[in-house]
Amino acid sequence: MTRNRIYGEDTPFGKWMRSQGRIDGTMPSTAFVSSDCDFIIHRYKTVVDSYGTREVQAQMLLEVKTNGARPGFSQVDSMWLTHLCANTSSPRRRVLDSDRLIIHHGVSFLSLSGTTPDNSKTMEWGRFRRAAAIEWREISADNLIDLMMFDIHPDNFERNPYRRHHRTKHLEQVVAFPIGFSAPVTITKRS
Repeated sequence: MTRNRIYGEDTPFGKWMRSQGRIDGTMPSTAFVSSDCDFIIHRYKTVVDSYGTREVQAQMLLEVKTNGARPGFSQVDSMWLTHLCANTSSPRRRVLDSDRLIIHHGVSFLSLSGTTPDNSKTMEWGRFRRAAAIEWREISADNLIDLMMFDIHPDNFERNPYRRHHRTKHLEQVVAFPIGFSAPVTITKRS
């Protein structure tokens, strides 16, 4: 049998799962941890910059804690592994799926002193900084909306996080063509 919930009420499925004798989370040799996923935030954005227009999709998992709670050790450990699987170790994880640029930001945490931003005196945003260690930062309701809309980066709060930062060089290079002649061709290189 798994441990009873400490905060909040269980869902019918969660209650059923906790009552199953074969699912034992109390013994170290058979440790079983389950965490519900509060929110998967997914935003479709059209980004316009000096290189043109492109479609970007951004995602992150958001774990919300109310009444000043913080995630426990086993949940942090599970969320850290999920965060690693999102491969957020690079500054921006980019996956090109046909014509879609998809950036997954891994796991974020929100700790509210109340139950919603409207009845909370304080709100804190948490992100992993190193192995299973969460760094917390106090935020406002406006910051929270910007974070969920991906108008600011969830790690550093940089505005317009999907603009391209590459320097461009235009080089002229002589290219030999298969039909027997050479001609200058302009090549654009981005760093």
